Amino acid sequence: MRVNVRSVIPEPFSLPDASDDPLAVLATASLIGFVSIRDHNDEIARENHSLGSGTLVRMPGDAFGVLTAAHVLDSLPRSGQLGYLTFNRQDSLRQAKIDAGLTKKFYAPGWAPGAGVPDLGFLQIFDPDTLSAMRAQGCSFYDLEREREIKGMTSNRAAWEYIATGVVAETRVEVPAGNGGPPRTGFTAIAGYCSQVTRLAEIHDFAVWSALVDIERHPTTYQGVSGGGMWIIAAPDGNVAEVQRFLRGVIFFESDANEHGVRVLRVHGLEDFERLLISQFGQPPQRVIQGGASERSC
Repeated sequence: MRVNVRSVIPEPFSLPDASDDPLAVLATASLIGFVSIRDHNDEIARENHSLGSGTLVRMPGDAFGVLTAAHVLDSLPRSGQLGYLTFNRQDSLRQAKIDAGLTKKFYAPGWAPGAGVPDLGFLQIFDPDTLSAMRAQGCSFYDLEREREIKGMTSNRAAWEYIATGVVAETRVEVPAGNGGPPRTGFTAIAGYCSQVTRLAEIHDFAVWSALVDIERHPTTYQGVSGGGMWIIAAPDGNVAEVQRFLRGVIFFESDANEHGVRVLRVHGLEDFERLLISQFGQPPQRVIQGGASERSC
């Protein structure tokens, strides 16, 4: 089991710390978790709750923001303060805020609550101070306009892993702040290696994949992981010192648990957000993972 954890000891669900895993760290470099804001007078919310996950990206035309699921966008406020956490550092208690009035929601055409698919969205951030603060913290905005290929290939062989990222809501913990202040809230980010990634042929109009996260103990639910990214971490010629990342999809759904408590995630593929979202900002580039490698499905 290899997962990435960014929190103090969480309850009731916990994950072992694998922050020294370079592949997991690479996968979570663009991860963001949305949380509700607790007002000091308890007028907004008595507790901070996870509102979903997302991936920090750059759209064509220098549009910066968060690629996520449409139902996650629906849960975010249109005014007031929106809390967020990033997971490029060990401390997941570094909650920050965005002025929701300086954001704009973009939905994949055809989305409607309860419709199932397409469940894709983009939250554009117009506040330059927020963007600067994210960059100063080491957050990485994945450039969706950039053409990508595996660099440094000298053969037709490559090694790669699928990794699903997101914020598991039931890992929520509170740490006393002291001096009579409100407690700080933290969540755990997961970067779970996927043992099975399979295209679902029955959803003809959309590139939807199923992914099984390879961990020994699954959470009761993957609530909060919706909107997180699924990545391919590739190594040219199998050289793990030269690993590169490729965004493969957006997680939007979990199956019912089987008799062993295992749930399967559903993921909108790259093709869907190129066709439905990126095209709203400009002509998407041709995206082929080149260098003699092809994407693996299990």
